[in-house]
Amino acid sequence: MTGDFALSLENQEKIETYLTLLIEHEKKISELYRAYAQEFPAVRVFWQRLCNEEMQHAKCIETLAESGELSVRECFPAEAVQTSIHYVQKLIEEVPRHSHTLLNAVSLSLNLEVAMIENQFFEVFKGDSDELAEVFRTLTDQTREHLGQIREMLAECKIKP
Repeated sequence: MTGDFALSLENQEKIETYLTLLIEHEKKISELYRAYAQEFPAVRVFWQRLCNEEMQHAKCIETLAESGELSVRECFPAEAVQTSIHYVQKLIEEVPRHSHTLLNAVSLSLNLEVAMIENQFFEVFKGDSDELAEVFRTLTDQTREHLGQIREMLAECKIKP
């Protein structure tokens, strides 16, 4: 009985750690998009929309944390998430120095969104609930939508002289 409790407690700690990382990641990306909205006023609406959606993602993940019906797949890329958080923080710190053009900012954002999909950030948890599965699907679908929107903006940036 004690061994089962220890495994359960260890799994719960992993879940909390991973959820915290994902929430922090979404909030950092939102912060980056907010900084870009201020840095590039001509496309402020674009960045602000992405910023708001990233905060919604963080809230969805917070809701999952409260559900208590999760378990973690062993392949969670915790190091990848942590590395990405540090990278995004570095990008945020660069914005006030005006070190990026709009094309750079869009390209960097595209890379961030692609990495989330490729590293399957939202596919690391499992649960029996259809509701949980729907939340994960929605987060992944919205990230893919961000990819599409960012790709469109990238194409526009490349067209403009």
